[in-house]
Amino acid sequence: FGFLSMWSGRGPEDTYASFRFGSSNGNHQHYDELSFVIFKHDFLALDSGSRTEMDHHHNFTSQSVAHNTILIHMDKEPMAPFWKAWSYKPDGKTYYNHGGQNANTKAKAIALENTADYLYAAGDATASYSNKKCKEAVRQFVYIRPDIFVIYDRVASVKPDQKKEFILHTQNKPESIGKDMWKADLGK
Repeated sequence: FGFLSMWSGRGPEDTYASFRFGSSNGNHQHYDELSFVIFKHDFLALDSGSRTEMDHHHNFTSQSVAHNTILIHMDKEPMAPFWKAWSYKPDGKTYYNHGGQNANTKAKAIALENTADYLYAAGDATASYSNKKCKEAVRQFVYIRPDIFVIYDRVASVKPDQKKEFILHTQNKPESIGKDMWKADLGK
């Protein structure tokens, strides 16, 4: 399944996280390789979108843009296929892939190390993207117990004008705290 669960303990004050890297089973998989979720008291980094039978579900929720992963944009890239509910009715619009992945079983787990102080995992999702836009997409995810996370990405596009994005969905609006630094919390 390519899913790693992490936690500092089992109580309400503990930190919980997950990291997706290296699924080999395409059964109902989203295009979310290298994505993560972090929870402490509430969601700090979360998957977005609603699970409905409308076009939003088929053309957003299952796609990479709805997850905390990496996007590499390419003009008019075809939408990656996703299953449709029996009640689905097309709306006649054309939807394009918003920088996301087009394969959901081609990523590889390349590292996993667990110690008393930290957990380190790395995944290579290069083959999860179109080879017309991605030369490299590798994410290293470090969980320093009890509640520090370090995320390091190596991303290379085929063409220099193909925009790359780090996606982070938060429950509350992030605020800038300096050059290229942002803070998002629960607003308590």
